[in-house]
Amino acid sequence: MVVARKESGKTVAELKKDISALSASELVSMQSHIKEALRTKQQLPAHIPVSIFATELSPAEAVVKYLKEHHSLTLSEIAKLINRDQRGIWGSYARSKRKRPDAFELGSAIHTIPISCFSDRSKSILEHVVTHLKDEKNLKPAQICSLLNKKPSTIWTAYQRGRRKQNA
Repeated sequence: MVVARKESGKTVAELKKDISALSASELVSMQSHIKEALRTKQQLPAHIPVSIFATELSPAEAVVKYLKEHHSLTLSEIAKLINRDQRGIWGSYARSKRKRPDAFELGSAIHTIPISCFSDRSKSILEHVVTHLKDEKNLKPAQICSLLNKKPSTIWTAYQRGRRKQNA
């Protein structure tokens, strides 16, 4: 029988032995930490609907508001998820609440962006959105303009900057 090893080098049997040595209160504490970790992992979204970017909010404000209000993530969790400073996340959320106090109206999300794109700090959030829609979804600039409710010059600029940064 093959015994699995964790990164720490301990076998499953050794880990079981360590766990059996814990007191009841330590086990209850460990159980609550495990439940919290599982809850957080289950709620982490894989994609963000493109429709949230078609509002008066900046792209960063839209992402933060969506993750906070629709997935109940803390500002700290959002900061880790999109690789941004927690203070900037707080500011973005505060501005988004002032600009748009109501929640997003989410219909069926036809186009989505992987949340993993936003953790790459080499491009802005809008540049990630536009380059993903153009290169991965093969949408035309006019379609992207209507999806994001932005001017063609804004879409063109974001795409050009995103491509330049990608090729650098």
